[in-house]
Amino acid sequence: NYDYLYIYGEGPPISMDVIYKDISMAILPKNCEDLILNPSFENGTSSFWVRNNRLTNSKIITPGADGSNYALHFYHDPLNWVNNQAWNYGFTQTLDPRCFIQGQEYLIKGKFRLLNATDFSLGVDCDPSQRDYWQSD
Repeated sequence: NYDYLYIYGEGPPISMDVIYKDISMAILPKNCEDLILNPSFENGTSSFWVRNNRLTNSKIITPGADGSNYALHFYHDPLNWVNNQAWNYGFTQTLDPRCFIQGQEYLIKGKFRLLNATDFSLGVDCDPSQRDYWQSD
């Protein structure tokens, strides 16, 4: 029971313009079969996923993980780095709140690979005890 509803259009990267046209709204049927849409990027796009910071970049790469066709390569833009630390970049997807039941537990899984920033064919080791950005020095 909300008093109002609003929509907004988010701007494109600085080097582009955007034109909006024929904006409409329709009630979607409730479908709780797949809570996360396009989870494996197997349609070759990142549709349904949104970057939470427009200074970050992502692209679909092939091949994907474990024999899949595609994966999302998500990487920082040097403009977003402060003191050699990238903050506040990730990707999100709005999930249908009608599909969640209060008190029910959900298991969320995903796969990721950390890549060497200068050679994407190389992975990197991650040891959280070596550096923790949220712990003061």
